[in-house]
Amino acid sequence: MSVRILVRLGVLGAILAGCAGDEDIDGFSPAEWDVLRTLSPLGAPPPDTTNKYADDPKAAVLGQRFFFEKRFSGPIVVGN
Repeated sequence: MSVRILVRLGVLGAILAGCAGDEDIDGFSPAEWDVLRTLSPLGAPPPDTTNKYADDPKAAVLGQRFFFEKRFSGPIVVGN
């Protein structure tokens, strides 16, 4: 999580903890709703220009085959 999101969540938590009482039917006061409306989604991340195979269907099929290949999986070995 980014620092910006953590700060906003911290502010929201502080507001929610300090605003007991003056609640609407849904549990949030008008002031709390004002704060919640400022926490909009961040949107889609920018495209990854470093992955030249991202949109290659053949690469997707190969990746799926690797993912489901049982010979590549096994028990987790901890220590010797």
